[in-house]
Amino acid sequence: MWFPTLSRLVFSSLNLIALGSILPAGLIVVIQSDAAEETTPDDYPGHLVLLPGERVVLGTVEAIDGGMIRVNIGELEPRFLSIKRAVEQREWPIKKGDRVEIAVSAENLVVDYHIINTPGWHRLIKGRLAQPLIMGYGWAVIRMEGGKEAAFGVQSLARLKVAAMPIDVPALFLIGETNQILNATFGNEQDLRHRAQ
Repeated sequence: MWFPTLSRLVFSSLNLIALGSILPAGLIVVIQSDAAEETTPDDYPGHLVLLPGERVVLGTVEAIDGGMIRVNIGELEPRFLSIKRAVEQREWPIKKGDRVEIAVSAENLVVDYHIINTPGWHRLIKGRLAQPLIMGYGWAVIRMEGGKEAAFGVQSLARLKVAAMPIDVPALFLIGETNQILNATFGNEQDLRHRAQ
């Protein structure tokens, strides 16, 4: 566990030196030691299933205010998470100091989050969007491989992405605990088969 942290520290230090930044080495060590751990789908042993390009970031709740949860993930800016989502997932109450795992998309958007060591699950559904997503409505109809169709709610951050998907094109849909589409990707059958493995 210490080797990846050390390699990130060395890599971060080299990047700062290469950029001509003048930061004391002690500050770099403090920043790195407070930084959140980051994992990819290949090396994450937890319960989250992720789409290709997604990653899990660990952080600590700093404050809860105005319907948002501010989480320190070791970057310059904190992440802000919705309290509404925590209530929907039955993860409420979240308290200051709680450690959370945040699934982040390839576009650097929050896909989902959980308090560390709490039960949760995601599943991937391979199928096709059966009809256009009507803007203003949070539902999508997916035609699965056997021809069966099912309607799923679409998380607000995923609505534009799902609405932009072509109809009847092979796709992967990430479904969360609340039976909502958290994220989606589409492409040809061969690419999706490779991504799903």
